[in-house]
Amino acid sequence: MDVAGLGDQAAFSRDPFYFPVMLVLAFLGFTGSVGIARFIAVRDRPAAGREATVEEDRSA
Repeated sequence: MDVAGLGDQAAFSRDPFYFPVMLVLAFLGFTGSVGIARFIAVRDRPAAGREATVEEDRSA
């Protein structure tokens, strides 16, 4: 293991912006994944007021 590499990593984690930036990135990643899941759910449901016919159910 490279001791100099550990020193650089420790110095980077002491940066005052490290924690807030990581927190914002984690939040954006979480909300983005929830948004994608909601988009897929909305995209795949039938249009409002339109009932699926028996023929459409068989073809799916």
